[in-house]
Amino acid sequence: MHIEFLLPKGSNSGIYFQSRYEIQIFDSYGKDDVAYSDCGGIYQRWDESKPKGEKGYEGISPRVNATLPLGEWQTYDVIFRAPKFDQNGNKIKNAMFEKVVLNGQIIHENKEVTGATREG
Repeated sequence: MHIEFLLPKGSNSGIYFQSRYEIQIFDSYGKDDVAYSDCGGIYQRWDESKPKGEKGYEGISPRVNATLPLGEWQTYDVIFRAPKFDQNGNKIKNAMFEKVVLNGQIIHENKEVTGATREG
């Protein structure tokens, strides 16, 4: 999938694959240390039953910060593989971001996601 986007200052959004697995869109230009919540991150999963401070888990940071300055068009090129299920509806293979390229730089390869990422 090829996606083009333009970031206004303070942007925070995302692209959902199958309405479940989010790649972040965020105003992260110039940050040295990027996290799952920055542009290109695979957003974390969430479990309300876990103790405070431990509810979020399995977020994946991008390999590099490939975000361009505000006002420049940016691109994602994503190869995503949906989870696979057997004839009884049991999941037999997790979803995977096979390759995510942000502005020409590979930021993820073969990143498995075990379940839906947190919305919001």
